[in-house]
Amino acid sequence: MNNPTAHLEARLQSTLADLPENQKQATRLQPPKDRKFGDLALPCFNLAKLRKLPPPAVATQIAEEFETDEVIESATAAGPFVNFKFRRGALARYAVEGILTNIAPFGPSAPSGKSIVIDFSSPNIAKPFHMGHLRSTVIGGALRRIHKFLG
Repeated sequence: MNNPTAHLEARLQSTLADLPENQKQATRLQPPKDRKFGDLALPCFNLAKLRKLPPPAVATQIAEEFETDEVIESATAAGPFVNFKFRRGALARYAVEGILTNIAPFGPSAPSGKSIVIDFSSPNIAKPFHMGHLRSTVIGGALRRIHKFLG
């Protein structure tokens, strides 16, 4: 399954097909300030400049033209923004498939070829091992696993 955000971006590009190629950069999705509005928001300020219309009118126009599908649940205009909600089933399917197939961002990253030095604890063998040694050992082990996962 495709990334839901990439799916939405592709759908937006087809919805905004009337824009010249160099102006499609004006369509940048961002998270809304309050998640109750949706999963992603499209600010319509730049599009409004290009179309010479007020931003709320552009947002309303885009929301009305946008058709929902198996991934996108709704597109609603809220002032100068178009808020998009994903279907929860589609998000869950994307996450589970990503985890099972180890694709990014759910699986390990490809090796980067870089080396990182992590200093583990080195307790003195002539003294008892205590909690201070255990803490740095656990932190070093966790950092090693994180960096290995990130490539």
